[in-house]
Amino acid sequence: TDDATVVNDFIYDHHESSGSAYIDFLPLLDGSGGASINGSYKLGFIDGDETWSVDGSPYIMVGDVIVDQLETITIEAGTEVMVDGNTSLTINGQLLVQGTEGNEVLFTSNQASPSAGDWQGITLSSASSYQTCTLSYFRVEYATKGLYLNGNQAPYPAQINNGTFYECSNSGIYVNNSSPSISNCSV
Repeated sequence: TDDATVVNDFIYDHHESSGSAYIDFLPLLDGSGGASINGSYKLGFIDGDETWSVDGSPYIMVGDVIVDQLETITIEAGTEVMVDGNTSLTINGQLLVQGTEGNEVLFTSNQASPSAGDWQGITLSSASSYQTCTLSYFRVEYATKGLYLNGNQAPYPAQINNGTFYECSNSGIYVNNSSPSISNCSV
């Protein structure tokens, strides 16, 4: 199959048990020994700086994506990130969401008929406190917790502005032991 979700469902890894390793089965091939299937599929650890642009959009997260400490992921204006079920984006480094008015960054479900709680959401961990995470002009849809700030404090607290959280089943923004700056957001 060339469906990343189906392939991921047959792999027992960290997604099913936190003590297991992550399995990176990307890129998908169009057959045995075949060519890579077009698409910007993502899962596993990001251990170098990355930029997700509208040219590579949509980015399809087929498993958990974890940005390592001291690494940066930049997501440019107009980029779409589609997320498969029970999957999360965890930031231990730096997240820069650079949407603009009228050209937001979209984080949404990859389900044919999306509903609240389709995916876990975005987590800014305590490790992300060593660099400022900035989220500007973005929309998070159909997550459990749209944005979960867990121990993200000084010296570099998160800056969150002009965000929309839609149909999140638990909370749009969940703040735990964190001191973010949040402005002009709607839940």
